Amino acid sequence: MKFKLFPERLSLLKTFILIFLCFSFLIRLSFLIWNFSEVDTSFFKIGNTFIIGFLFDMGTVSFFTIPYLIYLLIIPQKWHGSILDKIITYFAYSIGLLIFIFSFLAELTFWEEFNRRFNFIAVDYLVYTNEVTKNIQESYPVPLLLLLVFSILFVLLWITKRRKAFTKTFNNETSFKSKLPAVITFIIIPIIFGLLITSKQAEQFDNRYNNELAKTGIYSFFAAFRNNELSYKEFYNTIEVDQALKNVKQAYKKDNLLKPEANSIYRSITNSDSINKPLKPNVIFICIESLSGKYLSAFGSDLNITPNLDSLANKSVFFNNLYATGTRTIRGMEAITLSI
Repeated sequence: MKFKLFPERLSLLKTFILIFLCFSFLIRLSFLIWNFSEVDTSFFKIGNTFIIGFLFDMGTVSFFTIPYLIYLLIIPQKWHGSILDKIITYFAYSIGLLIFIFSFLAELTFWEEFNRRFNFIAVDYLVYTNEVTKNIQESYPVPLLLLLVFSILFVLLWITKRRKAFTKTFNNETSFKSKLPAVITFIIIPIIFGLLITSKQAEQFDNRYNNELAKTGIYSFFAAFRNNELSYKEFYNTIEVDQALKNVKQAYKKDNLLKPEANSIYRSITNSDSINKPLKPNVIFICIESLSGKYLSAFGSDLNITPNLDSLANKSVFFNNLYATGTRTIRGMEAITLSI
C-alpha cells in the first residue's frame, strides 16, 4: 500500500494548511515590498529569511490542526459524511479561516504603525479592549472591513469546494491506521515548537527587518503573551549610561555628591533649617489606582462624588500642577513616588 501523509479523509486539513502557508507567504512578501529599502536583500539573507519564516509558519499552523486531527482520528468510519460530521467540519474549518483572515489583516495595520510583527503591544491592546474597539471604530470603516473578511472567507470556501476537499473528506472510508502518520506528525511538530523553539530564535540576522520578516505573526503574539515583556531599548530613545549620569550630575551641586568622579549620583543632603527648627509634619499619602483628577471637585468636576478628598484638598497643602510620563496607572505612580 502506497504511503500518503494526507489520505483522502485529511484532504480538507491539507487544504487548510496550504491556505495558511500561502497567506503567510503573501503577508511576508508584502512586508518585504513595503520596507524593501530597509531589508537586507542579498540572496542568502533573503532566502534564509523566507526559509525560517516557512518553518515558523509550519509550527504555527500545526497548533491549529491538533483539535481537528484528534477529531478525525477518533470519529468512527460509519459517521464519515454524516450530518454531525459535516456540521462540525464546516464550522471548524470556517472558524479557523476567519481567525487566519482577521489575524493577517490585523498584522497589516500593526506593521503599518510599528514595522514589526505582533509583540506585547498587541497583547496590551487586548487587555484594554474597550479603548482599542473604540479606536478601530473611529479609525477604520468597520462595515467594509467585515465585508472584506467574509468575502475572503467565501472565496476560500469556494476554492476549497473546487478542489473537492469537502467531497474527499466526507466520501471515503480511510482507516484509523492510514490517518495515524499525519496525526503523529502534526502533534510532534507543535510539541517541538512548544518545548524547544521560541519566537526569538527567528532573529538570526543583524538586520531588524529580516528578523521581523522571518517571524510568524500569530506565533509571535502568543510568545509575547507568554513572555509578558517588551524590549525597552527598541521602543524608547536612550543614551549611554555614562552620558545620562553626566547630564544628571550637571543638575546637582557637586559638593553634595559622595563620589563625584564615579558613575554614581549618591548625595549627602543636610537641611540646615530642620537642624535649627525640627519639623514633624503630619503627612498622609493617598494613592488610588485609576482615580482621575476629572472626578474631583478640587479639579473642577461638578459630579460631587469625592467630598472627603475635596475637603482634604481645601484644608491642606494642595498641589495641582503635577505631570506624569504617560496615561497608564504605573506612570502616575512613578511620578508620585519620585516626587516624595
